[in-house]
Amino acid sequence: MPRFAELARATRLGDPGPGAPMTREELGAHVAHMVWESLSDLLLSNESSQLFSDLGVSTEEGVPSDSATEELLIYLMWAHVRSVRQVFHPRTNGDPVKCVLGALHRAIYEDLEKRGITSAELPIFEQRAAARYFDYHHALEESPEVLGMAAARHLGRSDEPSCKAARILASWAQEIFQPLQDFLEEIEIIPPGDPQPE
Repeated sequence: MPRFAELARATRLGDPGPGAPMTREELGAHVAHMVWESLSDLLLSNESSQLFSDLGVSTEEGVPSDSATEELLIYLMWAHVRSVRQVFHPRTNGDPVKCVLGALHRAIYEDLEKRGITSAELPIFEQRAAARYFDYHHALEESPEVLGMAAARHLGRSDEPSCKAARILASWAQEIFQPLQDFLEEIEIIPPGDPQPE
C-alpha cells in the first residue's frame, strides 16, 4: 500500500455541537481533522474507484499512488480553506481568518511530517498547494464544471479528463462547502487563554 495512504486513516472527530466556543488554534486544528476525515471517506467510497479508473490513476488495494493522493488532499484542503474564508471574512477582519488558516495548515503539515514527509519534501508540497489553491479559486469563479475539470487534470495528469470524472470532483467540493459553512457560522471564536464556558 502506498506510504501516503496511511495519512487517510483519520480517527473519527467528535462534533463539538452548535455554537461551540473555540480559539482560533483549536478551530484550525479541528478543520484540519475534517480534511483528513474527508480524504478517508472519499478514498473508501464507491465513486473513488471509478474516478481513479476514469482518470487512469494507478491504485494498489484500491488506494491511488502517493502523488494522486497528495493531489486529492490538496483539493480537499482548498475546499475547507475556501469555506473558512467565505464564513469569516464578512464578519471579522482578516487577522482571525489568517490565524485559523495558519493553524489548519500547521496541523496538516505536522501530520505529514509524522507520516514520513521529509523536511525537503514539505516546501515542495506547500508550493504545489498554493498553486492549486490559485487554480481552483479561479476555476470556481467560472463554474463548478470548470473547477471539476481543473481538479481532474491535476489528479489524473490528463488534458482531456472525462466529464464524469469532473462532475464527481466538483460534487465532492460542493458537498464540503455548505455543511462546513453551516457548522462554521455557529462557531464562536474566543481569544486564546479565555476560559471555556461550562
